[in-house]
Amino acid sequence: MNAFTFSAAFITFFSVVGPPKVLLSFAGLAQVHPVRQLRTIALISSAAAVLVGLATGITAPWLLDLFHISTPALQLAGGVIFFL
Repeated sequence: MNAFTFSAAFITFFSVVGPPKVLLSFAGLAQVHPVRQLRTIALISSAAAVLVGLATGITAPWLLDLFHISTPALQLAGGVIFFL
């Protein structure tokens, strides 16, 4: 799998699935927590997201080979997620 395909899938997944759900969850938390706790929550969740992203990025080729997922199948799944 080449880097361009993986980066395109990541950008599509991040822009479609990630921010809207995170924004709604954080807005719900903002109503019941003080600003200091909100900053802590944002910092910890951002660090966790970076760690998950790095782990996924490092292990992606191995996982794709393990589960026999081809590049066209990954592109098709990304398109389905985009339109849903």
